[in-house]
Amino acid sequence: MGIFAFGLLIVYCGIALINRGIFAYRNYHRAEMYSPALIVTGAVFMVLALIPDSLVERCVRSWRR
Repeated sequence: MGIFAFGLLIVYCGIALINRGIFAYRNYHRAEMYSPALIVTGAVFMVLALIPDSLVERCVRSWRR
């Protein structure tokens, strides 16, 4: 649930930046951050958080063989 909430927060930040008209900005580490990239990254986190643990465990077992 925490990863899903983290992804939602990232998407919210990306949408807020786009609504303010900011496409790229520098964070406190002086790294370039792009609003569309934040939205996509957050969406990927949310989708990955929805994958059940049993499916991941089954895939790992089949890859180890």
